[in-house]
Amino acid sequence: MSFDPALGKWMLRLGGFGLLGGFGGVLYFHAVRRSALALARGAGLAGTMIFIAGRFILLGALLVFASRGGAGTLLATAAGILAGRAVMMRHLTRDAP
Repeated sequence: MSFDPALGKWMLRLGGFGLLGGFGGVLYFHAVRRSALALARGAGLAGTMIFIAGRFILLGALLVFASRGGAGTLLATAAGILAGRAVMMRHLTRDAP
């Protein structure tokens, strides 16, 4: 059985998009926490809504970027986002009062 260089390149590409999705997921869910805390503390609604809209736009841009590479890269990015969510949930559970 020989190693196909194209397969290695494809696996590296999927891994890279998975890591990119994980980083984006951590940032996205950190922003969710930040905006929830801002609303709970009585921050201005307009500023918080702009922050929330920006959060959605950036996540959408990440997913559109990943979709340009095909279904595999999109799925790897989505899996990375879910992994980033799990990291943030673990972090929040650890910091809970």
